[in-house]
Amino acid sequence: MLDIQSSPGTPKYAFDTRDEVIVNGVSYRPQARRDWGYIFSRTDATGVAESFDNGKIAQLVQKGLLTHIRGAFLPEEVRKRDLQNSTIISAVSGRVAEGMKFRSAFVEAFLELEAKDAIKRTDSAVIRATYALQNRAAKIMGSAEEGQGQTGKHILLPKAPCPSALLRWVRNYQKDGLVGLCDGKARSGNRNRQIGVDELALMSSIIDGYADPSQPTQKAIFDRIGAAFEEKNRERALAGSALLVMPSRETVRQEIKRLDPYQTYLARHGEEAARKKFAPVGNGVQVTRRLERVEIDEWTIDLVALCAQIGLLNHLSDEEKKTLGLHKKKARWILTVAICARTRCIVAMRLSRTASKNSAVQTLEMITRDKGVWTDTFGARSPWNMFGTPELVVSDNGSGFLSFEMRAAMQDLGIRTDRPPAGIPEMRARIERVFRTMSTSLMPLLTGRTFSDVVTKGDANPEDRAALTPDELSEALVRWVVDVYHNRPHEGLDGETPANCWNRLVAEFGVQPPPDMRRRRLVFGTHLTRTLSKKGIRVLGNFYHSEELARWMLRSHNRQLAVRWYHQDIGAIGVQLGDVWVEVPAVMDELRGVSSAVWYHAVRTLRATYQKEAAVAKSVVLQAIRDIQAMNEAAMKREGVIVQDWSAENLQKIEDRLLIGFEVCDDEPVPDAGESWGTELPLPFDMVGEAPAEEIVSVDEQPNKFTDEKPATEDFGGDADAWTNESK
Repeated sequence: MLDIQSSPGTPKYAFDTRDEVIVNGVSYRPQARRDWGYIFSRTDATGVAESFDNGKIAQLVQKGLLTHIRGAFLPEEVRKRDLQNSTIISAVSGRVAEGMKFRSAFVEAFLELEAKDAIKRTDSAVIRATYALQNRAAKIMGSAEEGQGQTGKHILLPKAPCPSALLRWVRNYQKDGLVGLCDGKARSGNRNRQIGVDELALMSSIIDGYADPSQPTQKAIFDRIGAAFEEKNRERALAGSALLVMPSRETVRQEIKRLDPYQTYLARHGEEAARKKFAPVGNGVQVTRRLERVEIDEWTIDLVALCAQIGLLNHLSDEEKKTLGLHKKKARWILTVAICARTRCIVAMRLSRTASKNSAVQTLEMITRDKGVWTDTFGARSPWNMFGTPELVVSDNGSGFLSFEMRAAMQDLGIRTDRPPAGIPEMRARIERVFRTMSTSLMPLLTGRTFSDVVTKGDANPEDRAALTPDELSEALVRWVVDVYHNRPHEGLDGETPANCWNRLVAEFGVQPPPDMRRRRLVFGTHLTRTLSKKGIRVLGNFYHSEELARWMLRSHNRQLAVRWYHQDIGAIGVQLGDVWVEVPAVMDELRGVSSAVWYHAVRTLRATYQKEAAVAKSVVLQAIRDIQAMNEAAMKREGVIVQDWSAENLQKIEDRLLIGFEVCDDEPVPDAGESWGTELPLPFDMVGEAPAEEIVSVDEQPNKFTDEKPATEDFGGDADAWTNESK
C-alpha cells in the first residue's frame, strides 16, 4: 500500500468483458457489471464466478494487488499481448537497454525526417540522409541525458546503422513499439485468430503492402496472397509439413479494413490529402470517455519578471532572492500539466527548474495516483480524485516527452502516444487554453496572497516577510486547480464543471484502474545496482531480504544485482535474479507502504535527537515514522508538486551523508542462529555440518557501532556493506 491518503468516496473502476483481471495470482475475466461492483469468472478450467464489490476492488487497487490487462482476450491482440507483456521495457537494463535507446533514437530521427518528406524508405535515400539522421539521433539521445547536447557544446555523432537495419527497425517499431527494438523481440503481432497462426503471419506480411503510394487494389493484394501461399505450400510439401489453408477473399477484405485508416490513407495518398480527409471540423477532436485522451504540455513561469512587474523585488533580501533563484536576470520554473480531454480535469502537474525526462515521467506517474494527499496537505476543500491509466497521451516533441524513459514508461503501461507537428497548435488546444487561464486568473491571486504582507509591512519586520517559496507555489497551484478551476463552469462542457463531469462519467462508466505495484515499481522505480551480502541488499539504510536471495547467494557467484527502488513504497524492492524480477521485502516489515519522504524526514529527526547514540532502537524509529505519517504535512510539503530527484546518483549522495553512523538495532537481545532469518544468509556448511573453527562467527557478538564521522581513510577495516548513508 502506498503511503497516500485516498480521496473521499469509493472510486468505480471500468473493466471490459475482453479484459483480464489478476488478483492474488488468479486470472479472471469480467462477466457482468452491477451497481455494486462486478462479477468476474476465473479463466481456468473451473470457470468459477466470483463477485467483487466496488469497495473491495478499490482496496485491491490502492494496495497495488490488482493487475488489469486491457484487451487481453481480443483475438487480434493475443500474440501482441504475449510479446509486449513478457517484456517490460523499463525493466530492461545494461547493454540491452543501451541498444534499445540507440535504435529508438535513429527510428525517431527517421520518422521525423519522413514526416517532413526529407527521406524515403529506400537504401539510397537513407544513405543520402546519413548526416541528418546522425545529428538528430545525437540530439534525441542527448536530451534523454538531462540537457546534454545544448547549443555551444560539441556533439559526438553516433555511428549510423546500415540502411537495411534502420529500415527494419522502423518496421519493427511501427508493428510492436519499443519491444520491436529489443534484441530477439522483433516479431510481428498476430492480427486475427480466426485462421491459423502461420497462415495469418504470411497473409499479414502481404496485406501491409496495401498501404503503399502505388495504391494497389484489394484484388491485387488477394492475388499476391494467393501466389505467396502457393509458393509456401510447395516448400512445406517438400519438407513434409502440413499445407497452409488459403484465406478467403472476405477474410482478406476484413483484414485490410483492420489497417489504421489514417496511416493507410497517408501512405496511399500523401500527407496533404490525409490532413484534408481526417482534419477535425466543428468541435474538433471528439472523445467520450475520461482519460480516453490526455494532453500534456509545459508552461514557463518567469518569477523574476512577475516580481519585477509588481515591484516586489525591492522588498526581498539578497538571501531570499538567492533562495528563490530571483538573484539572476531570469528565474524560470517549468510547469508540466496533464489534462483529461473529455472532462477538462487537470490530472497531473509537476514543477521543475528545467524541462527533463524526470518532469515528464513524474507527471505521467502522477496521472496514475490518487491525489487526495495533496488536497489534504494544502487544505483544499474539494477532492482531487482524478486518476487512472490513460488510453492516449498527446504531447509535443519536447526533450522530456521524447526521451526513451518516457516512451518506455508509456508503452509499459499500455498507453498509446501521439505527437502532433509543431505547426498544428489546435491539436493541443485544450492544454494551451488552461495555460492562458492560469496566466490570467492564478498569477494575480498568487502574487496578491503571497506578497501582501511584504507590501504592507515593508522592511519594518524583516523576519516576518513573506517569500514565494516552492511550498507556497505548490500550494497555490493545487488550491487553484482543485478549488477554483475544477469547480468553474466550463464552456467546453456546456456549462458543466470539470469535477462534476468527471464524477458523472465515473459513476456511469467507471475509470481504468492504475498499474499494480509490481509494474509501478519496475516502470517508475529508480534503477540501481547493489551488492548482495549476507545481510541482504541495502538501500537508503534499510536491508531487504528473502528466501529467493538466500538461494541465489548459495548457487550464484554474481553478487552485483539490478534493483528497482520505488520512492513511494520503500517496504520492498524489485531485484533481478537471472531473467526474473522478484519482490524482496524489507527486513523491517513495518516499512511496507512507507514513502521515502517520510523515512527521510524520520531519519533527519532521529539524527538530531540521538546525535551521540551509536544505534537507535527499532521501536523509536517506528514511532518516529508513525508520528510523521500522522502529521504527513511536513513530508508532503517537502515534495509538493515539485519534481523530486530520486536518481541513483542523488540517492548515493544521500546515503553517503545522512546515514553514515545511523543504525537501527533490535529492542530485544540478538536472536540465536536459528531465529536470524532475514539478518544473515545460511552458508553452505550450515546445511551440511559443522564449520571449521576459524570460520565460526559467535552470535553473541555485539553489533558494529559507528561514529558520526566516516574515517578519513578508505580502508575501513571491514565489510563496506556495513556502512549506511543519507543526506543532511
